[in-house]
Amino acid sequence: MSRRCVVSGGDVRVVVQEGVYSGPSSFAQFDRQNATFVDKSLAIEAFLRDRGGHHLVLRPRRCGKSYTLSMIREFLQRPLKRGPSTGDITTSHFAGTAITDHSELVSKHFRQYPVLYIDLKDVHGTTFEEMLILFDAMVLEIIGSLCNPYSDLVDENFCKELRGPGALEPRRGNALKILTRELLRVYQKEVVVLIDEYDSPMHSAIEHGYAALANNFFSAVFGSLLKSNDAVFASMMVGICRIAKSGWLSSLNHVKIFPMHAEDDRYAKLFLFTEKEVEILCDNHSQLSVELLQPCYNGYAATHDSGLVKLYNPFSVVRALEANRISNFWVETGRYSPLSQNLWRAGQGFRDNLDLLLTQKSVRLVVDEHVNFLRSTTLFLIPVFGVSCIILVI
Repeated sequence: MSRRCVVSGGDVRVVVQEGVYSGPSSFAQFDRQNATFVDKSLAIEAFLRDRGGHHLVLRPRRCGKSYTLSMIREFLQRPLKRGPSTGDITTSHFAGTAITDHSELVSKHFRQYPVLYIDLKDVHGTTFEEMLILFDAMVLEIIGSLCNPYSDLVDENFCKELRGPGALEPRRGNALKILTRELLRVYQKEVVVLIDEYDSPMHSAIEHGYAALANNFFSAVFGSLLKSNDAVFASMMVGICRIAKSGWLSSLNHVKIFPMHAEDDRYAKLFLFTEKEVEILCDNHSQLSVELLQPCYNGYAATHDSGLVKLYNPFSVVRALEANRISNFWVETGRYSPLSQNLWRAGQGFRDNLDLLLTQKSVRLVVDEHVNFLRSTTLFLIPVFGVSCIILVI
């Protein structure tokens, strides 16, 4: 039997188990594999605080977006079998986490909703046609996961109009909306929509020169899914960049956007690691100290109601504790091609600011929240998510 104890410090909790592992990719997997995890369950309360809210949370790469989204899914999603929908939260993966202190919220929302979980990380391609093929594959995979043999809720007619040969292609634009309406029909309960890496297809489209086509397509897809769709109770999208002037996000004017540079970001402490959380991880699982990790991994900040919060990259911290060494783990996970391809276009102002940052000096800049990614030609250094970041602007 694995050890499991909850270590608290101030307003943070860490569920300490057998070890720190970088392998698990979802909240449930961390618990099943007896991996220690930082309790970010209050993100559920932040999401449900607005009844029927539609949130877009922006965070850098490898900073806990998929983990937190999977945790929200684990909390809200109804079981596939008929019978009591809730179960006992004290014997679930959430045992001992902060959300269990919110008894009224738990009784009202725990395992009460059908959840449509959309992961767009693999919807990309060198051409628009290739991207559409991968989009279709994603939709069919979602339908297949819902129509599994262990479910006695979904009937044989579930999404029948999308499953026949050639049936999906003419309905791509509202296929996800059809899915929510079918889930509402079957479960008799409004749907929660969770979208991971919402901006990934547009990054690929910009890189390969079909951004306008992709923009028009996703404007139709997400407009039908999230705007005036009475089958949807609430939604959360997570990603890296706010796709504003590029089109389709600007049409969803009911979406609340939570970047790290916001004056009061309710999610400020709920994705990346705080210093106290890193300290608890070090005390329980490593010979490394928070003082060693701090110069390398705490390059982020966000504004909370209590003031500015310094934050650590979760991926880098976990990899360092797992390997018991300091390294550039985050840099090794990938790159953004349009950035590297266009660095040579940077003006003198960009170079001057970069020189200041490389000598550990500060640069004060104004955030442009209306970047047009469809006509990006010049590079400037601007702060995104509350940290200095290189980004394409007009």
